[in-house]
Amino acid sequence: MDSPAAPAAPGPLATFPLDRRHRTAGVLSATAVADTYGDDVGRAGIIRLAVANPAILMLRGLPQGTRLDAFVFFQIFRFLALMAGLMNTFLAVRQRRAEEESGRAELLAATSASRNVPTIATLVHGSVANLVLCAAVAAGFTAGGLDPAGSLIAGAAVAATGLAFLGFGLLAAQFMRSGRGANAVSTSAVVLSYLLRGLGDALGTPQPDGVRMSAAWPSWFSPIGWHQQTAAYTANNPAPLLQGVGFAAVGSAVVFALQSHRDSGASLLPERAGRKDAPGPCPGPSAWLGGCNGPPWPGGALDPRPPASWPVPWPGLSNRRPGQIRPWEKPCEALCPPGTS
Repeated sequence: MDSPAAPAAPGPLATFPLDRRHRTAGVLSATAVADTYGDDVGRAGIIRLAVANPAILMLRGLPQGTRLDAFVFFQIFRFLALMAGLMNTFLAVRQRRAEEESGRAELLAATSASRNVPTIATLVHGSVANLVLCAAVAAGFTAGGLDPAGSLIAGAAVAATGLAFLGFGLLAAQFMRSGRGANAVSTSAVVLSYLLRGLGDALGTPQPDGVRMSAAWPSWFSPIGWHQQTAAYTANNPAPLLQGVGFAAVGSAVVFALQSHRDSGASLLPERAGRKDAPGPCPGPSAWLGGCNGPPWPGGALDPRPPASWPVPWPGLSNRRPGQIRPWEKPCEALCPPGTS
């Protein structure tokens, strides 16, 4: 009689740290593709279907042949690049704008440390994180049986995408007043980059063999689209990696220049007026008359209706005595204390 099966261990994605999760994702992706599309004929059919359907290209990416490793890159790269972009923007905003918003950056600035130290530390932190990410992705694909050289290019493409968005996140932290606003702008940029990459792939040009494509111009406005052009496992072109690194370098230089022209905790874009900026109620008898701006009934400053709909007074129908001034017709100074409006 068979012994009872041992209880299943926790899933690897629930217990591994971030770098091991990426490595496991690479192994599982390579294994799943090999099991599902085990031969070139099956993969060629899927790729020809994708080339004929722009919606699939927008979600998947650019096909670069029927080899197993190229097919894995076609399946998973855009997801890894999207996650790397979000990781780096959140890191940049958390380390810069959130620190200023909480006041900790100002405490650090009160010491003998340079004002640029937090930004330099963020760049070092992000660069190390992306190097670890590159190594994890390359190790995962290699462990899945894919070509080591192509795996290294794939990992570098993911890391370079992350570096580009690290620079953008630092820029957003300079312009927005709150960490929430900076995260919203950075996340929108990552999503827009993904959409531009998808649009460029959907509008791409198929090659004569029917299993390869060239991206259209919208992809060149997207860091994800830039690094997809590395064509890992087929062309292994490292030149597009320079675009992501260059974008991060230029963005960092602009950040250092902008930091010297603003106060700690301030932003280059003014904060939108909110509830705390609203004027207080006008005390006294004018409060029930609609405040200092006039009564809330027809003809008053608070009347939401257009002037054409206001009642028209007719001679002889008014109960106003000659020379009488009604309370809401008095100047604000007569009803409100000084300093209210």
